[in-house]
Amino acid sequence: MTILIKALDEQEFSEAATGGYVYGKFSRYIGTSYRTVYVYIENLGEEKIYTGREKNDNTQYKFFVSGEVYYALTEEKLNSGIFANENNRPYVDSVILFW
Repeated sequence: MTILIKALDEQEFSEAATGGYVYGKFSRYIGTSYRTVYVYIENLGEEKIYTGREKNDNTQYKFFVSGEVYYALTEEKLNSGIFANENNRPYVDSVILFW
């Protein structure tokens, strides 16, 4: 399953590259609540060409075929390296990064 991640800032987006890492956030509705978790993704896989929808012409995208995803419930926990992954193991997923 591919996950859609917003980079925390433009520099994070610009520096994300194959073999590297990125900090970002993942947001979605769960029931009637809009939830956000913060993510650290390392060992980004090969970057492939990706284009978003035409109506989002100002949005920039990068697609990575894989990445090891760690998530935290708050930005403070993310910055402290306190992750909520089961057994502290990363989830491996393909990643669409946007800014």
